[in-house]
Amino acid sequence: PEFSFWPWKSLSNATTFVRTKRTDNKCTRQPGAVVFYALGPDDVLGNNYPLGSSANTGLYLLGYTQVYMIVDETFRAYLVLTSDQPGRTTSSSVKDWHEIGININTTNLENQSVQVLLKDDSYDSYVWDSSTASGKLLWRWASCCTDGAVLGPLPYTNYSIRLMFDMKTASGIVGAAVLSFNYSSGDVDVI
Repeated sequence: PEFSFWPWKSLSNATTFVRTKRTDNKCTRQPGAVVFYALGPDDVLGNNYPLGSSANTGLYLLGYTQVYMIVDETFRAYLVLTSDQPGRTTSSSVKDWHEIGININTTNLENQSVQVLLKDDSYDSYVWDSSTASGKLLWRWASCCTDGAVLGPLPYTNYSIRLMFDMKTASGIVGAAVLSFNYSSGDVDVI
């Protein structure tokens, strides 16, 4: 099947600049995975679609945290995590807020400079140790929106990532879903 080409190399290299959520209207360097996440409003591409304060990846599962990898043309990988679906409600009332905690442990990523490259909400808790490539993410978001993060860059091979979701304290999330690209259909499958 034919696929849309995403110019990862040009969006991921050190010479590419895109607009980010800044008040000074300056451009900054961003990896392609951050551009893909396209946090709105006033996202890195200047869009506010489909809904502000949400990921604009087009990959959503109501009530789930989606987990998938993106690999660029230089074989750098990025872990993308997105919780929920934008537009679930229009409410931003505290009683309608959702929450999930994720512990992340890795093997063979120590001292590889893995960072949290995108934090969907600045008020969330992102405890991350790049020397051990481990940490805990605690997200809280209004039911109108999404929450998430992008971690990377990751090497192409020879590592593992363990994600542990705290479902005892989760609110508005019923589970996690791993997404995988299906080369036969050209679509994304939930596995």
